[in-house]
Amino acid sequence: MTNRAPRHSAMVDFMQYSKRETVVLEEDHLKVEKELARVTAQRDAILLQAQTWACEAKAQRSIVHEVGDILGGIPSWGPIAAGVEALRKDAGRYRALREMNWCHGPLAVVADPYSRIKLGSDCPSRDRLDEAIDAAMVQEVKP
Repeated sequence: MTNRAPRHSAMVDFMQYSKRETVVLEEDHLKVEKELARVTAQRDAILLQAQTWACEAKAQRSIVHEVGDILGGIPSWGPIAAGVEALRKDAGRYRALREMNWCHGPLAVVADPYSRIKLGSDCPSRDRLDEAIDAAMVQEVKP
């Protein structure tokens, strides 16, 4: 006859261990559910704030467009209007320079100027470049 006491003791030990592990797993599960709820609430709050900001931005754009329509263009808001006009002028210069080429245009952009441009070449920059582009644009408009 076999001794059942060690088997029984091992089964009891396993059942007690299993109960302890079940309690630990349940506690871990509760912690995970709690953290998930916290993260979900945080995500929802962030999404709500983003939606609020999007609505505010849309309303502000709508107001700016309405004021612009009433005033017949960009509102004369001092520095803002002057800044927008300067950006438009720079964009026009860039587009004009972009269309010029080295064989037909009065100006051209040169890559690697240190090795390709010779001493004495005129290489306007900053305000002089703006003036040169403006002059070339005026010449281009004349027939």
